[in-house]
Amino acid sequence: MDFRPLMCLLVLSLQEVFKILFEVNPAHIWKEIQINVTATSDSDEVNSTLFDNSVKISIPVKYEAGLRFTADRHMKEDHIIVKEGEQHPRVFNGTSVIGEEVKISYTINRDVDMATPPLKLRVKYPYLSPRENILLYLTHVTSSQDVRCHAGHLINPLKINHNNVHTLNLKKETLSDFLVGCKDHPCESFDCSIPHVNNSQVNVTFRVWKPTFIKAEFTSLHMIVHATLENQNTDLFMLSTANHARDVKIQVSKEALGGIPLWIIIVSILIGLLILALVIFALWKAGFFKRKSMEDMEKEDMKN
Repeated sequence: MDFRPLMCLLVLSLQEVFKILFEVNPAHIWKEIQINVTATSDSDEVNSTLFDNSVKISIPVKYEAGLRFTADRHMKEDHIIVKEGEQHPRVFNGTSVIGEEVKISYTINRDVDMATPPLKLRVKYPYLSPRENILLYLTHVTSSQDVRCHAGHLINPLKINHNNVHTLNLKKETLSDFLVGCKDHPCESFDCSIPHVNNSQVNVTFRVWKPTFIKAEFTSLHMIVHATLENQNTDLFMLSTANHARDVKIQVSKEALGGIPLWIIIVSILIGLLILALVIFALWKAGFFKRKSMEDMEKEDMKN
């Protein structure tokens, strides 16, 4: 630890208050700052009173990690649309036929030239619906050399390939944002260990399980892939709230059925006729349709 002296001249006073500002060198990370304060006098002082002329002050220090955490989504379209009458294969012999591909790239960059704490990236995503239909299917996880991800058991869990086909067994259900969320329903998750940040990256690839949404009843919903960054050295470092979590939304919409059903047209016509009849009846009761006789008109003319 580097010690540098600082001298302050004090006038004759029983008490003196002063402020010292320190600037931390990011190249040297210390758990605490030690300050030794010694008071001396130009006059002679007996040895018995010298013991209280010095004091040691220790200040615990925490550093905010200079990081930038980003999440980028890559899809062919802005959101996924289930078309009217869309069909799906009954058997999957490869992950490419499951549905649209969604890629998410998580990047952790070091902003300043200083040491960084070891980190843990946790990715959580909706896997099953309430009726256990698959929502998002994890197919690939890749990372930079300094990152270790523990997601092997979640990558293509059904082992779908040409030699191991998967036969669909769907259950019809109604879906919504709430029913595909992770707050009240269990989701799958995996962790990635990042010992030292140096432009670290984790790439995650999903397939939207299209048959679930073809059969389900819904209009539009969002599935959220939630990623959090955790500091593994809380004694020395802290993460800013801006670098704590990233949410990536995947929107799925269903096309409305084309045309208007015949029964809606018939009911609309009947309601229109009923309203017209009520208006005519009200006008008749008010005397709007009564015509004056010729005698009444002649009497009015004679009066005039």
